[in-house]
Amino acid sequence: MGFMPKTLTLPPPNRVYFAQRLKGGRVRFEDFPFISDPKTGLVCSCVPVTPETEALTRAVRTFYVERVTQFGYTGFSWEIDDVFHQRSVYLVVSDGNGNLVMTCRGTHRQPGDPLPFELALRDDGTSYVLDPDRQVMDFNTFTYQPGAYETAMPLQIVGLGHYAKLQGARRAYCLHDVKNDRIRRAYTAFGWKHAPEFPEPIHFPTYGRMEDGQFEPARWRVFEWTEETIDRHERTAREEFLVV
Repeated sequence: MGFMPKTLTLPPPNRVYFAQRLKGGRVRFEDFPFISDPKTGLVCSCVPVTPETEALTRAVRTFYVERVTQFGYTGFSWEIDDVFHQRSVYLVVSDGNGNLVMTCRGTHRQPGDPLPFELALRDDGTSYVLDPDRQVMDFNTFTYQPGAYETAMPLQIVGLGHYAKLQGARRAYCLHDVKNDRIRRAYTAFGWKHAPEFPEPIHFPTYGRMEDGQFEPARWRVFEWTEETIDRHERTAREEFLVV
């Protein structure tokens, strides 16, 4: 039996407000509050994937595609991404006006379904395969508005840790481009470490950059949070932030 995601339950007052928004045909990030930062006024929302939230999640995904395109990546496939989209939640940081500041997506692993990095290839053409009984989460689709990193990242991180803990995950994974040392430093500052079980770089054959007029697949390393790291971020969420 693989890891089955727990049902995301909204607090009763928020469900009423959500129903009211549906009647008006407009749903906002603020309708799904998860954790807030009293020092900055930023809110991390946990947006489920439903027909009613399609406009919100589409906006997040579009923002992500636009940002990675600006960084030179090419080959994003909406069709492939839809596979993971359907079993994910979006952990989105927004400001007091509901403007998108930072995004990330938490993808669950259901029985028989791989995580994104299990579809990637090593240099020898093989893929990593996780133990099907391991309770894990994968965090992906991370990006942010220019200038927002310092204020939004602490909230984003505790939001991910709090969600992973609620889901009973004992490991969490993400990827970083081996050529992007800035992102590597940013991730390691918040407890991400190279997963010793997956030491070799991986790539997606159709996703990468144009270099000297030639397409080159981007190469990625698998990072992980251990259960201890997830627990630490969960404690920080409860001690230093406002958990809904």
